[in-house]
Amino acid sequence: MSDFDISSLEKLCSDFYMQQDEQKRNSMGQALYNFLEAPGNFRTVFGILSQSTHSHLLYLSISSITKLLNSEWKTFSVQERTMIYQTLFCMLFSPQEKASYLMGGIAKALARVCRFGWIEIEEIKQVTLAIEGVAAQNMALLQACFKFYEELIAEIGEPIKGRSLSLNRKIAVSFRDDALGKIFSYGLGTLSAKIQELPRNLLASILNVIHMCLNFDFLGISSDETTEDTLCLQVPMSWKGHFENPAIFDILEFIVLNACDEVETLSLRVLNHTGAVRKSIFSGSVEVKREYIAKYLKITDHIMRAKKLESDSLFEFTNALKRFLSNFTLKDIAEVEAFDAWLQTLATFSLGLFTREEAITSGNESSMLVWNYLAFEGHHQLQQKEAQLTQFVIGLFKAFLTCTLNNVRPNILSPDNETDLRDHIEMISNFSIYYYSEVAKILEEIYLDHLNKCELIVSESFQGQFAWMIAIASGLISLRDGKANDNEIQLDVLLIQLVFQTISKIPEAIECLETSYLLFFSGLSKSYINSSYEKLWFALDNTQNSADETINRLLTSILEKCFKNLSIISSTRIAKYSLELFEQLSKGYYSNKMMVKNELIQNLMLQYKTFPLCLHSSKLRFRICNSLTYMWVNEDLSTPIETFLAPMAEHLSLLLESPDARNYEFMFRELEGICFGLQNQRTYFEFFEWFYERFDIILAACQNFLYEDKVMESMLKFLLELVYSRNSRVKFDLATSYGVVLFRNLSNVINGYGKVIIENRNLGDFFKKFYSRIRKVLGIMMYVLGGAYVPFGVFEVYGDTCFVESLRTCFLILDTVPRNEISAYIKLVDTIYDFLELICKSHMKTLFTQLNSNCYSQLMMYLINGVRSSVMKHCVCAANSIGYLCEYVIKTSHKDNSEKQMVFRTLAEYPMLFTELFEVVVEVIVLEDSSFMWSLSKPLLGLIIVNEHSFEDVKRYVVAKASNSEETQGKLYEALSGLMNGVMRAMDTKNRDRFSKNFSSLRQALSNLNN
Repeated sequence: MSDFDISSLEKLCSDFYMQQDEQKRNSMGQALYNFLEAPGNFRTVFGILSQSTHSHLLYLSISSITKLLNSEWKTFSVQERTMIYQTLFCMLFSPQEKASYLMGGIAKALARVCRFGWIEIEEIKQVTLAIEGVAAQNMALLQACFKFYEELIAEIGEPIKGRSLSLNRKIAVSFRDDALGKIFSYGLGTLSAKIQELPRNLLASILNVIHMCLNFDFLGISSDETTEDTLCLQVPMSWKGHFENPAIFDILEFIVLNACDEVETLSLRVLNHTGAVRKSIFSGSVEVKREYIAKYLKITDHIMRAKKLESDSLFEFTNALKRFLSNFTLKDIAEVEAFDAWLQTLATFSLGLFTREEAITSGNESSMLVWNYLAFEGHHQLQQKEAQLTQFVIGLFKAFLTCTLNNVRPNILSPDNETDLRDHIEMISNFSIYYYSEVAKILEEIYLDHLNKCELIVSESFQGQFAWMIAIASGLISLRDGKANDNEIQLDVLLIQLVFQTISKIPEAIECLETSYLLFFSGLSKSYINSSYEKLWFALDNTQNSADETINRLLTSILEKCFKNLSIISSTRIAKYSLELFEQLSKGYYSNKMMVKNELIQNLMLQYKTFPLCLHSSKLRFRICNSLTYMWVNEDLSTPIETFLAPMAEHLSLLLESPDARNYEFMFRELEGICFGLQNQRTYFEFFEWFYERFDIILAACQNFLYEDKVMESMLKFLLELVYSRNSRVKFDLATSYGVVLFRNLSNVINGYGKVIIENRNLGDFFKKFYSRIRKVLGIMMYVLGGAYVPFGVFEVYGDTCFVESLRTCFLILDTVPRNEISAYIKLVDTIYDFLELICKSHMKTLFTQLNSNCYSQLMMYLINGVRSSVMKHCVCAANSIGYLCEYVIKTSHKDNSEKQMVFRTLAEYPMLFTELFEVVVEVIVLEDSSFMWSLSKPLLGLIIVNEHSFEDVKRYVVAKASNSEETQGKLYEALSGLMNGVMRAMDTKNRDRFSKNFSSLRQALSNLNN
């Protein structure tokens, strides 16, 4: 490269980084990209490193080199690989000052080179010794040293694509044994010797390296060295010395107590790991383990006494305590003398956390994450300390409730904190489970005090306090395990009564209070309504002779509240919780039996079209109707389907007379909800017979609203559900014409709406607008093809073209799908490959004899892409499809009829597609170490037979691409040629078995070559 070229590139880089005009900047960026990342341009770009001092150009060159290494590494000789390593090493550790971004780029490139050359180049394996030597001579290079270690550990943990899993594991094991321990020791030694003089960014880098060493994937690369819980850190036994004399605790304590922000958080993250080292590291020395536990208790005690932790640091610290307790077990920790004092310090620390607003929404912020574990496991493991633990639980719960009530505000209980709140309430429940009587009494006393003030104060803030107490009560009421005596049942009775008293005193509740009511009812449903336990119901109303009467009365109150919330939508959150509660009651085994006895539900099931529930959302109407169907299928209910669907039948008749887009949209979602709830053949067939007579509503929708997106989306969802044979529910008697008539009607939808899709293919936002409906149309066809309830041969016998037209439309729809965008829509791709597999399995004759040859071309392109896919489903479906295709072609080749002529005419029209498919399959097997190799091996025999004329060319192409070494090429060629040893050109079972044995030999040869 000439000086002029370098100067031009340097100027282009400077202009690129200084340019404000986005269009010009993009143009410059593209020019740089075209030069720096052009295939085959590695050596030219690498030469820039020795010819330029321009930081931006060097950074872009280094970044390109890092990317190109993946594809170019195999083309280099060992000498060239060593030279690349030495050049990058000298660049990184030269005393010349470098910008931080350039240092990071060089470190990443050097780390990638080390990963690629770790096994074969001894100099690379000694990189830690070289770095320590360089750093010893110039301490200013420590920043580069630890930046490189961060990149190196991250690189080793990332498997190399295109190399065998065994080789990746071999590299990782070698790195672990030869370098990781040295890096860990060097990091600890550097901290110990220079902790007070290290700048903040270097300290953070060293801590991150130590964190990465401890968090290395030991388990993923090792044979089963231990049978301990995989949640603990499986550090090698060679690291034992670091934990028998853990100076790391003193270092971490100093950093935590004196640092802030990122450094503080990183030091606590390392502390988290040190509490999770596997216990077998201390095997043979109980005293050493006990001393280790004592030191951990000591450092965490000091931190809790001396440091106010917040945000990420508090998160790391509370997780560290929980992980330490669960790793070393409470029983062993409690035997250490310092445990009692530590427990008291933790309680004091927690009391300080309770006063913060964040303690309401997060178990980490309140330390309930730790106490939840201590209280629950302590009951089992620390029976000798039961009285002490009980005192802590009672005292802490009372303090927690008092403090949080002072801080709670309606906005804190907002939807933004919903997930954290639910998790927190579950922790509080587990914290209370074995101390229920004491905890429930505290809650009820404070609750009663607030309830007595309710007539005087009903402000939003006061309602927020009620909402918080009821939310906690919802967690307590949902507990069933551990409530063993009548006293605890009475406490639950009182909680239920208190909540209903609140409802009567505050009928117009704000959102957070209304949500808490629903949470409480959900907990009540989980523990009592949906169970066979009856004691509570007699305790709740001892005047009744039957628990059913009490449950029915309670259910009526709950349902009235749900229906009110679903009729007058004041809040989407309240509607969501109300509907979830209604679904929970409808679908629970015991609660379902009680629901169908309730008069309100019985009325709803007969008049659901007149109940104004969720009329604002067709999606919610789907869920309402689905829940109703779950109740209709209850065996205790003998309502005929005609009675249940009478309101819907009347509605359909009205819609036929007066079409309305919104009503059609809602109607189809309701029908989908009903159909979704039919889980067996009997109930599905009853519904199908009912709908069969009303299929004209589908045709009416297509005639009136073919271009109404919402109506078509809703209709396609319903049809997708209608044809889905879940649990083999769709099965028609052979004496009926249901399957044939069903498909004829569906073909009108597929062809009619398919034309709409095809007409709009040139719209700017076509794919975003239509991809969901494309998936549904293809999904309908896919379910029908695979459902085994439509006799497709009937259409051919009687000259009916509806099946052929539907297939043709589906392939035309496939042609509208932009290949460059499709990968982002995984569900659509799943459907496409399922559809194509079914075509290849059962309908190849139709494809070759009645469809345009472009359909074959499309099929082959999808199969080629599927083989290359890293998604298991796509690759496996493609492999199965190729197998079916090859079998069909081979079978047809033995015939002498017009079908054979049409098949080979199509193959001749696209002569390279089969060869390309064969080439790609072999290439992926040989070069990419595919995780789905056995799936790809299944169609390989068929591909060889069909492409026998090009087998030699494919072998030579793949061998040349695999390696530059003549020896390796020779072995690989021999292994590929051995596939057909003793194998006849036929697809019978014995022949396949012989080929499979040969393929096993090929796989072993590939493994040996890669290693």
